[in-house]
Amino acid sequence: SQSAPAASLTTSRLTQASIPYSMGYQTIGWTTANPSLSSAYEAAALYIRQPAFQQFSAGVPRWSVSQSSAYPCADNIITVSLTFNVPLFAACSPTITVSNLANTASNTVTVTSTYYPTATVPTYTSTWNRASGTLALGVATDVIASSPGVGDTSISISFTVSNPPFGQDAPVLSISSQFGTYAFISQLTSSASGSVSGFTYYGVPAPAVTSSAYDENYLVTLISSNPSSPAAPASFPVPPTFAQFPLYVVAQQLHTLVMQSTPFPCAPNTISFAMLSRVPLLARCQPLLTISGLDSTLTPSGNITVTFISGGTGSGGFGGNLAGQTLLAGWLQSGSLTMNLTGLLSSATTSGSSKVDRLLFQISVINPGTPVASRGACGNGNGGNVGCNSDYHTAVNAMLALSSVGSTTPGGDSRWMVGYTGSGIFTLTASSSNLSPSTSFVTDYAPASTPAGVGDGLPLSLYAPNITSTFVQSSWIPCDNNIISVTLRSNVPIFTTCGFGVNVYVTVAGLSGSVTSNAPSFPLASTTSPLSSTALWSNTNSNLVLTPTGTMQLSTTYSFTFSLQNQAAAKAMSLLNLAVTSLTSLINSPSYGTGTNAPMSITNLDWNPATASQSTPWPCAPNTIT
Repeated sequence: SQSAPAASLTTSRLTQASIPYSMGYQTIGWTTANPSLSSAYEAAALYIRQPAFQQFSAGVPRWSVSQSSAYPCADNIITVSLTFNVPLFAACSPTITVSNLANTASNTVTVTSTYYPTATVPTYTSTWNRASGTLALGVATDVIASSPGVGDTSISISFTVSNPPFGQDAPVLSISSQFGTYAFISQLTSSASGSVSGFTYYGVPAPAVTSSAYDENYLVTLISSNPSSPAAPASFPVPPTFAQFPLYVVAQQLHTLVMQSTPFPCAPNTISFAMLSRVPLLARCQPLLTISGLDSTLTPSGNITVTFISGGTGSGGFGGNLAGQTLLAGWLQSGSLTMNLTGLLSSATTSGSSKVDRLLFQISVINPGTPVASRGACGNGNGGNVGCNSDYHTAVNAMLALSSVGSTTPGGDSRWMVGYTGSGIFTLTASSSNLSPSTSFVTDYAPASTPAGVGDGLPLSLYAPNITSTFVQSSWIPCDNNIISVTLRSNVPIFTTCGFGVNVYVTVAGLSGSVTSNAPSFPLASTTSPLSSTALWSNTNSNLVLTPTGTMQLSTTYSFTFSLQNQAAAKAMSLLNLAVTSLTSLINSPSYGTGTNAPMSITNLDWNPATASQSTPWPCAPNTIT
């Protein structure tokens, strides 16, 4: 700007003001014939107005900054609206610079749309420096207000960046402008004060009040509130009120639930996972989900199939975008599952209201034969035995890692997954896409009336196997054929296999005192299905090994009998017991016949009293000895 020099030139366009006015936009009441001039001083020849941003007019902001998305990796349209106190003439080479656009994942930035006050579309040149987060825009054509007024020129510039894959507070932006070689920089600084929730940006319109984020027990709370008919999960939490501030990015947060289908050793177990994400999961974020803590299963390392029951978004349920889809995930027998969701999300609809923000999927593993005692009844997120507690944590951890091609810093979330500590097992069904309760073990190895107990749905929380048995014999006589009768009843099902390629056998041990020779196909006198009709008899090892031909149900009594020849010598009863392959922690609760029915007890013949008599004492007489 400059003061008007002395000049002798006169013109009818300019009418001298009667009183001097102070320079500046806020001065009102010009008397010049040209309405774009604000004072008599500006009417003087070659008086140049100093360019500046108009910040407020009657207390109303004349500038603003905003963004279109606060989600990791999302395309984010940042809009800067400004009001200048002068037209923008290309001859002055005006530039507009937005600084401190921190941590974008964009190597290039494109100006996507502009607002301009005239019908002529202005031309811009742009220079982007990702490292400093600076966008410099050069105005290459004139921008003149359509209703000049006092020279105000309002423009709005929108440009698209990619958000980082991690959450961050909104940076303090600096917006400046410069006209040519003249050292004019007028700067607007968006300022923050207080905590994140107290961010106040000058020029940002007040956003509408939105709902707060749910706590991490949100999904299990839906079940606990009404176990017979759990409520459907709501849509993912709306970002907080300050989410529209440029480059505020919502941090990833998972709300989780993990359930198992059976608490029995050696059983095929379907582990179900429900996850509600605080942010939409975008393929661009290359989401990598790692679940750990499923240790001690009998499923060998390799790729296993992950089946998606449902997934997507919506006001209720878990959405149907991913229903029926599968992917191969890396599995380690140490208990970790790793799956890359990028391809899955790329194939799903990820636009508009159909963004994927929830996942409901299952895997199948083989339970270990021995319960892991350290898991306890509920666990506390570290595998410790602390009993049931209010936070529902299990020993299973879910870690969702987010990354972006344009960012070197990853984002994501790591959570101890939440389990259901009440009674019953919940299954995840494709028909309702919701959680549905099951009050009994609906399987082929448990009677329908068998109830599921407290904590039975917690992942890899297993029953300690216990078998109640009876052993009775038919004969105590040396060398006699002795029929041994056995009954057994287990609190867990007994399967034909336990793990891959490991056959299960039921062994009666301690059968000493027989002279029956070894026999690989020893016939049994009677059996209850699914026990086979022959067994492996080993006199050497004093045991009988039976092979189940099908699953033996829990809480069901099975019986079998077999015949052994007793030895000649007397012996005390044998304390027989049962063993089941892979159930190394099996608890035996046997009972035995008493007296002559005690198993494998043999008694010596007793001749007392013994007597002898004759018919005559006479010499040479015939004598009958009795």
